Amino acid sequence: MARAADDILQLIFEAVVGPALLPWPATRYDRERALAPFVLAAVCRYWRIITHSTPTLWTYFGFPRSPTNHTAHYERLQIQVVLVKQVPIHVVFSCNDRSPPSYYRADTNRIFDTLIKLGSQWGSGELNVAETAVSRFYAGQPQEWTCLEQLSLTCNIGRFRIPRAPQLKRLHLDCHTMDKDFTDLPSLSVFSCYSADNAATKDICCSYAAQLVELYILDDLYDHSFERLHFPSLKTLVLDDANFLPYVDAPNLRTLTIQANSLAAEHAKFAVHYACVQHLILYGLLESNVVDVLRHFNSISKITFEAPDVILKAFSHRKMKLAIADGFFTELLNGQSRPAWPLLEHICIPPGYGYVDFEGFIAFVESRTRHHEGASKQSQENKPRMLKRVEIENEPNLPKWILPALKLLLPSSPAPPRYPWEGTPNIQIAPL
Repeated sequence: MARAADDILQLIFEAVVGPALLPWPATRYDRERALAPFVLAAVCRYWRIITHSTPTLWTYFGFPRSPTNHTAHYERLQIQVVLVKQVPIHVVFSCNDRSPPSYYRADTNRIFDTLIKLGSQWGSGELNVAETAVSRFYAGQPQEWTCLEQLSLTCNIGRFRIPRAPQLKRLHLDCHTMDKDFTDLPSLSVFSCYSADNAATKDICCSYAAQLVELYILDDLYDHSFERLHFPSLKTLVLDDANFLPYVDAPNLRTLTIQANSLAAEHAKFAVHYACVQHLILYGLLESNVVDVLRHFNSISKITFEAPDVILKAFSHRKMKLAIADGFFTELLNGQSRPAWPLLEHICIPPGYGYVDFEGFIAFVESRTRHHEGASKQSQENKPRMLKRVEIENEPNLPKWILPALKLLLPSSPAPPRYPWEGTPNIQIAPL
């Protein structure tokens, strides 16, 4: 190895440590990642020289919720501060104990103060902080976060202010109070909030509605003084409470995630404004009484029955298993001259589901496949599209007759077509 060129060794080291930027959102302190550059540097003198001259290896500034050796963490931080030079850093800091012991508070404050002084180098940050750290954060942060692209703030008590962050693209708030003087965030495209101050949420939505591409409202906004907001660029909307539906005008929305439990009959008049949605994701309890609302989503080509990761993380204290009650699929098939979801081609039931009315599900699948058999092209024009794909996890609680029934209803093509416009749809039954 001593004969290898420095740039080759640098590539090897970076491959071992992994990409400098954590997948967003980072969730917990990663001890392996924090110690990886130190492990490489300990191999031999030559590796240590190369490691010390590679700043990108030292960019992960992660600290556990309750470190067992406070001095060691602080000393590691001091080494990283020197070796990282001017490269953007990525911070995961979790310390939200309400009444930490005095020795722990002192060590935490030292670490926190050092991190805040490096604010102009932050590339991403996830902060879960206690009340005692909020004032230090407020006083020590820079006037501008020059490199910051992703930020998550969690704090139950205290006030936060976000300085100017010209590169900030993703912002997550889990705070009860935010200062109203939000500064310029010209690059903000993804915003999510949970238990955040409603006034701050409203300010951000109003100020950046024109540029938001993804919006996650993960709590009930009890202050319903919102006016209807126009989101011309919004592609993805995730709602835990359907009461926010009336306040969103998003003509280019493509993916909508919503908790089915929160849907009510009065939401039907607003659902018609979501005819542009192509992918509908439903979670929670689906009963027949929500079908009339769901019928208005006429353009969806894919439906997924699952709580997405962002919901599972925000509501880890709740049971989020999917439940599709008896009568849901039957109601979809009955009582309407025009079928529900006429453009539907893809159904996905990922792993982790709870109770599912599989008899009704099979009847629905059959209604979207059998009517095409032997039908003329003209007669098919007035009927819903044929299902092209069904994905379902083969879990232990899945009835044994389900997969054979689906295979009978949705036979895969014996061979893929030579060209996209040839052959029948390649229908798949996929264990995920």
